Amino acid sequence: MGAGIRLAVESGLLSSSTHSKPIEDDESDEGDMSGSFLDEEEDKDIPSYQFERESDKIFKLKKQFYDQRREYNKLLTQDARWDNLVAKMQHSADNLK
Repeated sequence: MGAGIRLAVESGLLSSSTHSKPIEDDESDEGDMSGSFLDEEEDKDIPSYQFERESDKIFKLKKQFYDQRREYNKLLTQDARWDNLVAKMQHSADNLK
């Protein structure tokens, strides 16, 4: 773990296991599909509004994952740039001797 990411974790901006707030499950759902795929027979028994609600949940989860990944990659980029800067400064300092 690089210095930038370590600093973000230690300061509380990020947790070490997840890089965003935990995703909370909506307890108000009337029908729990448990993430399983339905065959065509079961498909007819479920109203379309439940499919739309599940589709919206999946969309939100995908966006949250994308945001977490983007935030993590941003920290990695900053960390890599810092490491490169330190290495170049060390190299320049060694050449002064």
